[in-house]
Amino acid sequence: MNVREEMAQLARLRATAGPETLAAWADALDAEARAAEGQWLSEERALRRSGHTLAWLRRRYRAWLAEGYARKVGAQREYLAAVVPRRGLVVEPADDPRVQAQRDAA
Repeated sequence: MNVREEMAQLARLRATAGPETLAAWADALDAEARAAEGQWLSEERALRRSGHTLAWLRRRYRAWLAEGYARKVGAQREYLAAVVPRRGLVVEPADDPRVQAQRDAA
């Protein structure tokens, strides 16, 4: 289990995240971004990681290129791992803990 999954699990356990949880989450995301710094993904790996379409990824390419989050090596496009989202890690906290429990059970 990676840091994001651990933090997502922690956020789900606490239906409403308090300041300590949010601070820990931010620290973990920063640590993961630092660890992923310099880790470049091929376009194929970025597609598998994100679960998005090629069109979605390429729409973001120019903006990410301008920010230094994408590059072209020869004819191949590469994306910095830190900016490519991972599928299945969306956490939607619920106002009602019962609703959150039902989501977690599904």
